[in-house]
Amino acid sequence: MFQKELWLTWNLNIQHVGDIGTTSQYYVNTYGKSYEHSLTFDACSGELKCSCKKFDFVGILCCHALKVLDARNIRRIPSEYVMKRWCTDSKV
Repeated sequence: MFQKELWLTWNLNIQHVGDIGTTSQYYVNTYGKSYEHSLTFDACSGELKCSCKKFDFVGILCCHALKVLDARNIRRIPSEYVMKRWCTDSKV
C-alpha cells in the first residue's frame, strides 16, 4: 500500500501557497486534474495535515503528504507517521 502511494507522488503537482510562522501551506493536485488537496506542514513539530485524511482512516501517509516531504527534502518519514501495525516487528 505504501509503495503505491510512493509511486503516485511522481504524478503530482505541488504549489507552495505561503508560510505563517513555522507552518507552510501547500496545494497538491494530480497532473491533468483540477481538484486540489490542501496540506499544512509545521516545520517545528513535523506535523502534516492533508485534506484527504488518508492517514486518519488507513494509517499510512497519502501521496500528497509524501510529495510535500519530498519537496521539503525530508528523506525519512517522521516516526509519528509510522504505525506500529505496519512494522515488521509488530506482534499479532
